[in-house]
Amino acid sequence: MKMKIAGIAVLALLGCVLTVRAVDAPKVVLLTADDNGGNVAFEADQTLEIRLPGNATTGYFWEVVEIETNLLRVAHSAMELTSREIGASGTFVLRLKWVNPGTSTLRLVYKRPWEATATDKSYSVAVVTLDKE
Repeated sequence: MKMKIAGIAVLALLGCVLTVRAVDAPKVVLLTADDNGGNVAFEADQTLEIRLPGNATTGYFWEVVEIETNLLRVAHSAMELTSREIGASGTFVLRLKWVNPGTSTLRLVYKRPWEATATDKSYSVAVVTLDKE
């Protein structure tokens, strides 16, 4: 009987720890290619993460070409490769942080940095940064 009560107490304690961890974890608002042309709102304590397919091994990257830097700031930009082989695809990851409340458009184009023109691929989303409460 004591063993059963001790087991329940451990499970209850573990549940409290897991709950605290979930509350402490940063909030992420995730967007993908399916959200192109859409709208998103996020708060000061959240991170806006955009994940788009890409192929960096061929020189192509998603480049931010329109952003209101007084409302948003790029906190992280990277390419997650599925393989190190030439031509392997991956996922471009862009994380943005809240700066000030307001509304803006975030626009990205898919291009090689050394080329003046982009491909036909573009991504845009209307972003509302909500006021701190």
